[in-house]
Amino acid sequence: MKGSIIKLAVFSIVLFITTLVGHAQTTQIEEGWKKIIVFQTNRSQVEKMLGPEKDFDGTTNYETPNELFHIIYSVKPCSIDSLQRGNFNVPQDTVLSYSVVFKNKINLASFPYSPQLYQKTSDPHMKSISLYVNLLDDMSFQTTDISGTEMVWELSYRRPQKMNKKYKCKTMTKRIMSDL
Repeated sequence: MKGSIIKLAVFSIVLFITTLVGHAQTTQIEEGWKKIIVFQTNRSQVEKMLGPEKDFDGTTNYETPNELFHIIYSVKPCSIDSLQRGNFNVPQDTVLSYSVVFKNKINLASFPYSPQLYQKTSDPHMKSISLYVNLLDDMSFQTTDISGTEMVWELSYRRPQKMNKKYKCKTMTKRIMSDL
């Protein structure tokens, strides 16, 4: 009996440590996932952290062992672009927004966020799905209820309104075909 309790305790500790190491997020999510920060981080910095990109329709995707990233980068500053990626006075290839999908959902109890900054809403059609929204930083994450435990499966970072105003172009120039 004692032997099985010890084995169970050791297994639980190993599982807990594996979960922590697997996600390796040591800072609050408000500081960016893996420290990717909208309007600050650029493509080369992202690629150093996440590896080679997979481009699809003007958006860029990355895959790590634990996450899938979908990142939208800026194009030439203050230029017209069908996806509005040129609407900001930031260097080309600056992160404008991104989302992270976790391959292994993370228990909300261990998720590194500041609860007081978020409003929780539940999907009226799917009671097991909840959305947590941080209006100040314009970010959100989604959870799903699995056997009574809230698990985080997706995280989104958009452009905060205060930063939108700071970097928004006053005038736009039309992109010519050679810029595309």
